[in-house]
Amino acid sequence: MADWTAITGIVVSGVVGPATAASFALVHQARGQHHDREMADLAELRKLLSEASTDLREAEGQRGLAGSAILTHGQWVRERAPEVLKSVQETARKVTLQSERIGLLLGDDHPVTVAHREVVDYITRALTTLMQADIANDKTARDEWIALQHHEDMTAARLRFVKESHRLVGSRVQAG
Repeated sequence: MADWTAITGIVVSGVVGPATAASFALVHQARGQHHDREMADLAELRKLLSEASTDLREAEGQRGLAGSAILTHGQWVRERAPEVLKSVQETARKVTLQSERIGLLLGDDHPVTVAHREVVDYITRALTTLMQADIANDKTARDEWIALQHHEDMTAARLRFVKESHRLVGSRVQAG
């Protein structure tokens, strides 16, 4: 059995007290720094997911614009509507880079990453169809675009991304 009087005397005399206090302070500081880092990471992730959600919504509009251009100009879409091609390319580049950042932060198998990449896949297929429209005849270009006209599927995928993002980092504030 330990002699509590002796242990108390050692602590009070200052032999163990300052070391224990210093150790406790270091542990507390490390926990605080870890918490601060987690909060900073969460804030960064929230910002990224918010931007990604907005950009995916914009990408839906770009996809519709590309479809209109293909249906209007057919195989000459690149010559007659180059601004559409450039706009869709920029949007695809932006959401693809976001997808990579999300994957780095959360991992490739995370539901948010999977949902985001599903929407990006729709954008990429639309861009591919747009880029190849000039090598196809009018009917082929239009048929390929019509085959991609699953706007509801893209919207559903985007909404899954928003739902998974909210589940991960959503605020606790009650609406209304």
